[in-house]
Amino acid sequence: MDTGCPKNLSKQTIATSKYLELDSIAWLDVHGQERRWDCATRTGGHGHAVMIIARLMPEPSLVLVRQFRPPAGKFCLEFPAGLVEPGEDSTSAALRELSEETGYTGKVVDTIPFGFSSAGLTDETIAGVVVEIDSEYHRRHPPVPHPEASEDIEVLIVPEAQLKDFLRNRLADGDGADAKLLLYASTLSCLNQKS
Repeated sequence: MDTGCPKNLSKQTIATSKYLELDSIAWLDVHGQERRWDCATRTGGHGHAVMIIARLMPEPSLVLVRQFRPPAGKFCLEFPAGLVEPGEDSTSAALRELSEETGYTGKVVDTIPFGFSSAGLTDETIAGVVVEIDSEYHRRHPPVPHPEASEDIEVLIVPEAQLKDFLRNRLADGDGADAKLLLYASTLSCLNQKS
């Protein structure tokens, strides 16, 4: 019998650590069958993050970060990113995180609405914020990052035209990469081939 509309029935926390919970969700599928699904949730009821596509102009080049990620067991290449603090919107969080992680400041030129980062694993959502950075200004005023004590971040500047090759070489050398960055590089490469 089709009920037509899946829905969550209940959620039970199985385990909790300082930053994450493991929850078990009881849900009803389209056939009216009750099922279970486990997911990760950030503690404190806050599950919003931002990713910053920071473009140095007029070159254009991207500001990327490289840091060790324990779940991956390796250094990973990523867009600057971080959690949205209570009371912040995605743009203010993006500008704060960009400054903290890289020292760069810039102007927000576009936003991408919150979407799920990995809907089968977590209820976390992530928004994208595109920031343009005046490279001439930062030549005169070199950026000074202010990472958190637990962060050891290497800032990398990569010309957009070289991004796909840069990532291919770094992956061959053993680095990992965030899937959003790989997708961006592939899309950029396809668009450049068509123009």
